[in-house]
Amino acid sequence: MADKFKTFFLLICFCCLPAQFHAQTVEPKFERLPPIDAPSCFLQDRFGFIWIGSQEGLIKYDGINYKRFTNVPFDST
Repeated sequence: MADKFKTFFLLICFCCLPAQFHAQTVEPKFERLPPIDAPSCFLQDRFGFIWIGSQEGLIKYDGINYKRFTNVPFDST
């Protein structure tokens, strides 16, 4: 009789406990980056910045903000 009780108890535990656990409770947050014409390369540096290269220039993304660097013809800086 004790074996039947243990089996029944384990069956109830295995059926009911997984319903109590959730893999992820917070919805992931997605944001769009600025429009980039044909990005050609992506790189993450050792500081965690993501650099995106395209024909328009270079974008530095830190996970929150982005900064666009563009080429100004005949400007040496």
